[in-house]
Amino acid sequence: EPQGLQMIVDELLHSIIPLYFVLFWIFSDDKGKAKWNHLPQWLLYPIVYVVYIMLRGSLSGFYPYPFINPIELGYQLVLINIVGLLIFFIILFAVFILIAKKSK
Repeated sequence: EPQGLQMIVDELLHSIIPLYFVLFWIFSDDKGKAKWNHLPQWLLYPIVYVVYIMLRGSLSGFYPYPFINPIELGYQLVLINIVGLLIFFIILFAVFILIAKKSK
C-alpha cells in the first residue's frame, strides 16, 4: 500500500490520468482521425510496458501489480491475465474508434 508521495503519484496514475485522457479525447477535434489501422500502434505501449514489468520483476522479484506476479500466481495464470488485459485494451480502443467514426 503506497504512502505519502507514492500514494499521490499512484492515485494520479490510476485515477486522474485515465479520466483526463477520456475528457481530453471527448473534447478533442482530432478524434475523427482515429482509424482501425492505428490499433496495433496503440497496443504497442501496453505490450512494451508488460514486457518491461516482467523483465524487471524477474531481476528484482518485484511486480507492481498482483495480477501479473508469477511468484504468487505462476506463469500460466499471469499469461492468461496479460492476454485478458490486451483484449480489454483492444475493446477499449475499438470503442474509441467507433465513437470517433459516429461523431464525424
